[in-house]
Amino acid sequence: MNSALSGSLTVCEVVAAIKSGRVLQFADIPQHHMCERTAIAWLDMAYELSLGVEASFGEVPLECRTTTFMMLAAKMGCSVLAETTPEQCSNYRGLAETSISAKYSALYDVDERFRDQKMVNYAFACWPRDVYAIAQLSPWVIEIMSDDLLNKSAHQDPLFALAVPPERLQEPLCRYMSLHIISDRMGKYRPIREMGRLDLLAIRVGEGEWFYNYLSGSKFSQHSSVLRPDSLEHAVEVLDGLSSRKHDEETIYMSYIMSFPIEQVVPAMKGSRLKALLLEMYSKEALAPFLKIDVGLKGVMREDALGL
Repeated sequence: MNSALSGSLTVCEVVAAIKSGRVLQFADIPQHHMCERTAIAWLDMAYELSLGVEASFGEVPLECRTTTFMMLAAKMGCSVLAETTPEQCSNYRGLAETSISAKYSALYDVDERFRDQKMVNYAFACWPRDVYAIAQLSPWVIEIMSDDLLNKSAHQDPLFALAVPPERLQEPLCRYMSLHIISDRMGKYRPIREMGRLDLLAIRVGEGEWFYNYLSGSKFSQHSSVLRPDSLEHAVEVLDGLSSRKHDEETIYMSYIMSFPIEQVVPAMKGSRLKALLLEMYSKEALAPFLKIDVGLKGVMREDALGL
């Protein structure tokens, strides 16, 4: 379908055609009407009709990308910083902040000359619950940010604390592992277990902290299986009875069990399933002294080495 417009149309008629969806490509707009007004109408149309704002932004030629247009594109989440230098924009910081407020991934494309504490402060203020994702995407953030903001963010997000070089932290790493924060968003913090750092959660459990926010959730509040155990034997019994699909509950009980000395834990974990969980709970070096006396542990470790 040819959507090219007649060159005799007025700019108002062109805008009306764009808004009605009769223009399929920006290139179909008469050359003399390719301007800020039609570019904004084109972007508005794509946004309102969910036609792919990023692709529509890419069709607009550089000569139509005025400051007003770029600000609008940034608000809509377009990757404007990837195609813009400070020399091309009189208010680059404003454009960068607008882009970041729409999506934190925009921080990745910020020009090196604007990668400063002020920009990091703005990004973290906009996305306080996504600081770990920001640091993963843009590692320079940790290098730039102040010690005070770094430690504040580490206390707010345990995963962020794990991403920070230990020498930058003002307290021992375990102090940043708030079980209240973790239990409030268990799904988000599953990587702690995947990283093999359940030992940090075990320290907090041993200090008396517990996954209270998790227990208060309506989905689990009636389940006795998520109550704090009263002994190592109780915890092992409950863990053994959990389905492997109960990943978060497993993590809770594994953390509790690890609050006991390893010399008590290894013999208490009987059966191949529980022995296999020991490989997630402890390093191979920590388990090595038990291999000579625990045949079951030796077997699951051999299977793990063979990828079985």
